[in-house]
Amino acid sequence: MEPVDEFNIEIVASDIDTEVLRKKKFGIYNERSLQHVSPQTIAKYMKRVADGNHRLMEELRNSVKFTQANLMEAMDNKFYRGFSVVFCRNLLIYFDDLSRRESGELVPTQLTHLAHDGLIQFSRLFFKVATTLKPDLSAFAIVPVQIDMRTHIQQLILAKLLIDFGTQRIFRGIRPDVALAEAFGSGRRVRGYRPGSRGAADYGFLAQDVVRTWAG
Repeated sequence: MEPVDEFNIEIVASDIDTEVLRKKKFGIYNERSLQHVSPQTIAKYMKRVADGNHRLMEELRNSVKFTQANLMEAMDNKFYRGFSVVFCRNLLIYFDDLSRRESGELVPTQLTHLAHDGLIQFSRLFFKVATTLKPDLSAFAIVPVQIDMRTHIQQLILAKLLIDFGTQRIFRGIRPDVALAEAFGSGRRVRGYRPGSRGAADYGFLAQDVVRTWAG
């Protein structure tokens, strides 16, 4: 494994509850929260505090950006772009049937090794929720973004995703296009801002995939 210091890593933690965010900023964990963490890891990155709890070292606490966000509100999420991996904990169980029908479970991802590993972890959580808590939770598809199939690494990761998830769960992706950023900055939909752009075309194909798979 390559040293983490060689990578430019940004971590963003979000929740709809500001009180939860306030507590998490302190980085304090009880024994139950750490039951699956090795003693070596705890000793290296944490120190014992009152009541038998452990607190994450200050350097790591300061590396996380905490933000309040409601995932059902578009305005709350407009600044969250370009993530390689998204981890969800106890999230999908809060979406009711109506919200799932309105939004579906589209999972955007870049075609990188790190993103591929994150999708594997996410899918395990998703299907665990679907089989234990929400039997009707079945609409799940991956949308590759920033795709450039001229690169070998993206070809390799896409091939892995097709093997791992099947063609029905991999929708047509979104290519890089400056028109997407310009349309977003002007507050307009890309199909109205520049209908002939490849960004507009890609989102049109994605809409077709969604309708064909989930509403057809």
